[in-house]
Amino acid sequence: MKKLWKLSFLFVLLLLTVACITACGKWEDTYAALDEEGHSVSVRFDVGSGVLAGTNDVYVVDVFSLDDMKTDSSGNKYAYLLTPDDAMRGDGARYSVSNDGYFLAGWYQERTPRVNAQGEALDEYGQLCSESGKEQGYTYAKKWDFSKPMTVDPKGDYSAGENYMTLYAAWIPYFEFEFYAVDANGASQQIGEAVSSIELELPEWDMTTGDIDMKKFPVRDGMTFDKVYLDAALTQPAPEKITGNWDPETGTFTKTETIKLYTTWTEGEWFRIYNAQQFKNRSRLNGNYILYADLDFSNVVWSTTLAQGEFTGKIIGNGHTISGVKVIQADGAARFGGLFGRISDTAEIRDVNFADITYEIFAGSRTNGVSFGLLAGIAAEGAVFENVTVSGNLVLNTGNLPNDYTIGLIFGQGDASAIDNANVTVSTGENAANMKAEPDYESGEVTVTPGV
Repeated sequence: MKKLWKLSFLFVLLLLTVACITACGKWEDTYAALDEEGHSVSVRFDVGSGVLAGTNDVYVVDVFSLDDMKTDSSGNKYAYLLTPDDAMRGDGARYSVSNDGYFLAGWYQERTPRVNAQGEALDEYGQLCSESGKEQGYTYAKKWDFSKPMTVDPKGDYSAGENYMTLYAAWIPYFEFEFYAVDANGASQQIGEAVSSIELELPEWDMTTGDIDMKKFPVRDGMTFDKVYLDAALTQPAPEKITGNWDPETGTFTKTETIKLYTTWTEGEWFRIYNAQQFKNRSRLNGNYILYADLDFSNVVWSTTLAQGEFTGKIIGNGHTISGVKVIQADGAARFGGLFGRISDTAEIRDVNFADITYEIFAGSRTNGVSFGLLAGIAAEGAVFENVTVSGNLVLNTGNLPNDYTIGLIFGQGDASAIDNANVTVSTGENAANMKAEPDYESGEVTVTPGV
């Protein structure tokens, strides 16, 4: 079989590209024609074990004319080279370069079989071929910088068939990453499937949606990702992009060990919250939330699920403020209510400020045994409140209340002393007739006198 030259007559930066593929034909005739036309300076791109244009045994040759090349200050001719897949080549002269399971380390001017100090053949992983059973690999030198020009002596004698320079593609096998979860006792266990890749990016939280993109990291049911480390002792935080060890100077793989990544997780499903709408969209009675910004609910409706149900989750405020919330209790059958209907003994609310909160009791006359408060109707014993402040207005805007009721500034029922700082006012609305509401700021209770 001989080489058939497939010509592309598209000039890009004064170069003529010729793709060579295995077939029947006379490649010598093509070289002779190029020389006659003055295109005698040729650069060959050898993809080695890779695939060019989706075909094996292919290489690209770019040919230049000395007459068309520019001249630098030293009198040398020069031109800039383009990789075979560079978009600047345009259709007809651009060719994809790939190698399944490998990434391209770069294009190099020199390539030699890989050996150790004793001259013994090494495979692409740097292991003895006699031990691994793999073919001998290569080592490379003089990586080409495509941002700099190729210079040519204008007095040189060149032939298109004798390449002025050959650039070799250096392929490095994908790195294999394994994932381990480290528990509170320091014990680690492998999780998920190993991943082969050039590099891994760390999982990333989307500040707009509040969702987490785990990238290629595994997902664990009932657990929320926390951090990634390079060691089991959790002393070396992983960089944003993680890659294996390879030498760009020689285009070779330099370390054979699998890359082990150690991850930490938080039990339960946690949401990172950056704005009020995210909190509304993810409002769940068993939800766990970490605030990364102040949340202004002036234009966002507070979740009725939280206002009427029993909250069993956790809120870690990081010192941020939830403000502008207005809740109207308009359900005559409601037994309890507040910003949260009830707060269970498993709930935790830490390091958060509730400011400018309004809870308006607009109904409640048909139900006995009701309990309302600005923060919650009922706060169970055992619920954790740490570094929590509350300020706002409790509004009674109903003409009647049942005989059996409890209204509190912070909680209808519960220990208000758990709140570090409270500033709650009480008022009556236009529907309350002559009803009077008298708060006892020491006990936290509100006494209501019906109108006459």
